[in-house]
Amino acid sequence: MAVARRCVAGRDRERHPARAGPAGVRPARRDIRIALAGPKATARIVMGLPAIAVLLGLLMGVDLVATVATPIGAGAVTGGLLLVGLARRWMRRLLRAAEPPPPTVGLALDLLSVAAGGGGPPETAAALVERELLRAGLIEPGGGDAEALAALVGLSRATGAPLGELARADAAEARAAARAAARESAERLAVRLMLPLGACILPGFLLLGVVPMLLGLLSSTAGAW
Repeated sequence: MAVARRCVAGRDRERHPARAGPAGVRPARRDIRIALAGPKATARIVMGLPAIAVLLGLLMGVDLVATVATPIGAGAVTGGLLLVGLARRWMRRLLRAAEPPPPTVGLALDLLSVAAGGGGPPETAAALVERELLRAGLIEPGGGDAEALAALVGLSRATGAPLGELARADAAEARAAARAAARESAERLAVRLMLPLGACILPGFLLLGVVPMLLGLLSSTAGAW
């Protein structure tokens, strides 16, 4: 916000330039939250499967404590806990990868459109925006945003098109692309969550619940004989 105020003050305009950026990202955040609701619910349910297995064993009257004291039982429980912990970290990484785009998407272009509205040379407007964004640590020297600003200035000079209109159009396109990419990532997440389910959760379910239960039943049966 401070960057926006400096750009506005530099162009002697009483306007808030950063409003379009975050406002344009809000629909993306809403869409991603909706797309992630199902996968997140699936992850929570799946993570509870090992605990359900333990409860089933207790309800069946299996002495799980005595079973775990055996070498096989202790190894099964240890392996199951390790698999569940691995699955939890794996799922968290997958969920983080599908987070909404940052609110700064298209911000440099929005600021350029406002700075260009002051009537000065396009190069001056681009230099002002780049300087303030560098001061705020939002871009890196010679990075992609700086190159995009320079390319727009060149396009405006070559075609005679207003720099502000070009910057606004490119900002809207950048936000739309980020929104589409985030939605696609969220939709793929439902399939990717099957990987930790099959590789970690189901084996952990067997090791924590089924194996101790079978050991307890076998020991009870052997004791009865």
